[in-house]
Amino acid sequence: MKLQRLAPALALLSLFLVACGSSSTAPSAPPIPQYGGNWSGTYTITGCNQTGIFVTANLCSSLGAAPPYTFNLSQSQRNVTGTFTLGSVSFPSTGGTIGNDGSLGLNATTVSSGITVAVTWALNMPASSITGSITQVWTATGLGQANVAGTISTANHTAGLVRTIQARSVQELVAGASGQ
Repeated sequence: MKLQRLAPALALLSLFLVACGSSSTAPSAPPIPQYGGNWSGTYTITGCNQTGIFVTANLCSSLGAAPPYTFNLSQSQRNVTGTFTLGSVSFPSTGGTIGNDGSLGLNATTVSSGITVAVTWALNMPASSITGSITQVWTATGLGQANVAGTISTANHTAGLVRTIQARSVQELVAGASGQ
């Protein structure tokens, strides 16, 4: 008798579950952004401070400027490796892992004419184009330091060649990084 009273309720419950699309399969993970390829664009310098020889070279005069950058990136699943340039200053080795949120951090260091330039990119790809920020720390041991911050202004897929130079002075390195 109790079972007869529960039968209509159980039938209604099973119809409700079917109508709601109950499923035992887990939702699929979001697609992995595709950072791989050749990219070029500009980034806007949004902050800068400098000491020592970087004051003389006037690195912070580029505040508000939009110097060029390029990326040549290879990707396998969530792992990204490659190279990038800031103007004509080359960073021959970088890499990172794409996070579950789709973000990618890239770090690289280059040394030219006694100046070390350490760069960190914090990248995102909300659609089919790269966005994000850059921080740069320029150091001449015992002679000064400059800290530069910026945000990506433009990003385009390209297949062009990257021009690099070997700077002979602080001024040439600063001019090369600003695309001059």
